Amino acid sequence: MSQCRWPHESDVGWDLNPYLQYRGETLGFPVCSLHSGKVEPGSCVAKSQLGAYPANSKVFCSIRVITKPVVAESVTAKSVIGDIKPVNVVEGLDNANLTESRCILTIGNFDGVHRGHQRILAIGRQKADDRGVPLVVMTFEPHPLAILNPANPPRRIASVEGKLEQLQACGVDCVVIAKSRPELLQIEAVAFIESVIVARFHPVAIVEGFNFGFGKGRTGSGETLKEFAGKWDYEVELVEPFNQTLTGGDMGDGEVTRTSSSLIRRLITEGRVSEAADGLGRPFSLDGPVVEGSKRGRTIGFPTANLAISDQIIPADGVYAGRVAIDGTEKKCAISIGSTPTFDGHVQQVEAHVLDFDGDLYGQHLKLEFIEHVREQTKFSSIDALVNQIKTDVEFVRNLQY
Repeated sequence: MSQCRWPHESDVGWDLNPYLQYRGETLGFPVCSLHSGKVEPGSCVAKSQLGAYPANSKVFCSIRVITKPVVAESVTAKSVIGDIKPVNVVEGLDNANLTESRCILTIGNFDGVHRGHQRILAIGRQKADDRGVPLVVMTFEPHPLAILNPANPPRRIASVEGKLEQLQACGVDCVVIAKSRPELLQIEAVAFIESVIVARFHPVAIVEGFNFGFGKGRTGSGETLKEFAGKWDYEVELVEPFNQTLTGGDMGDGEVTRTSSSLIRRLITEGRVSEAADGLGRPFSLDGPVVEGSKRGRTIGFPTANLAISDQIIPADGVYAGRVAIDGTEKKCAISIGSTPTFDGHVQQVEAHVLDFDGDLYGQHLKLEFIEHVREQTKFSSIDALVNQIKTDVEFVRNLQY
């Protein structure tokens, strides 16, 4: 397979667009749109980072190699997804030995792989292509705070599989999953550089966010990396954050703030899923197997798929407009999160009514994408009142453009 690279203006069928806009904001890193002509094998195409694909969209980000000739008019985001370069996953820091080939390295938890992460990875991808070395991510499982503060661990924005999928979409060649053992988290910063970064990776360059911290107590910083760059022959680039504009809630309307995993978790828990999508660059999603529920929805004309969610963060109770792929076909769905108070329930459930679908989903693994908050959870005075409201919710979802 040909080596990935950023497209050039001379490439047939490519139009270089360094400031693609999504929801009125720039992504902040180079992307390209395929608009005409024929793309030969080995040319670069990409899987979109936007998550939601407009009809006949030909906008791509995150470099990918196409393996067969295609005509641009027949290419959409979905038709290219299958031709992506697989990411190499190394489980355990002891199994990582990249010192001979060297690499471009970035370290972090990367929960959600949000647009700040994507900016770091895009710069890392460019450097890797320029140097002819792999782009390597070192990440941690579980989240280090689950070890350091076990009484209050952060819930995941994405599952491990979801994180790997997004890292792959960003052009990462190798992901090293380090187990968050206390002895690893207690290594002093300078010793971490020598015994982990240099001994396991010996990177050509390290790319991190402007507020990167590492080592015991996060006493190491980007400046610490720079201080020892000459001694161990690597470069350091610190990347500025991605900022987003908040549109409501107690965090302020119109406030511009730095995108972070903590911010996105808070937005999700407040039910502000469209703002979370602004930070992620794609809709927030929950994934899990469909399990048996009370089957009450079917008796009132609105059957639902109940998802078992493990340790992902769950949006605030309420009704949401969403999307789900079933057998490769995307369908709209009305998602309900809550304890079914009309029926005096007490256990939180995640269930989705899939529009224009009548089939058995038990046992299937589904990914629900959250597009927009519709309303808060309500206890109705009667089942008839509940049914009438569900009809209104479903029609709202059906008519919503997404």
